[in-house]
Formats: sequence, C-alpha cells, structure tokens
Amino acid sequence: GGAADAAALDAAVALATAHGARVAALAVVVHPIPVASEWGLSATAITAADLDAARTQAQATLDAARHALERAGVPHELRLVDAPLAW
Repeated sequence: GGAADAAALDAAVALATAHGARVAALAVVVHPIPVASEWGLSATAITAADLDAARTQAQATLDAARHALERAGVPHELRLVDAPLAW
C-alpha cells in the first residue's frame, strides 16, 4: 500500500491500457520468520490480532487497486493470499 505499490499499479494501468491487456495483482500476508534459540525454532512475537491487522491492510490495498483499475477501465484479477510458508 505504499508509494512503490502505487507506482507499480500506475505502470500496470498504463501498459494494460496501451496494449489492451489485463492486470493481475497479488497481495500476500506474510507470516513471521522463525528464529533460532537455544530452545529450538520459534516464531517472532506476533499475535492473531497482528495477523488480522496485516490481512485487513492487504485487503485495503487490494480494494484501492480494484478502485483504480475499475476507474481506468482496465480488466483485472486481484487475489489475497495468506502465506504461512513464505519464508
């Protein structure tokens, strides 16, 4: 949902418009990377509320992208993926 995402979406809209293409966008909710300790591997201190907040933010980012793509008249497919094994 930051400046880089907005710039990428603007570029995707421009390219899709120029070439009659569609845009596929993906928002990923990444889970924390396990850390090693003397007791083995454990996830960083993240709660269910933290993950819910991350999912909410990712969905808001997709909703903003959907609005921009619809406003531009660009065909699109958007997906939200929960990625517990992204690491």
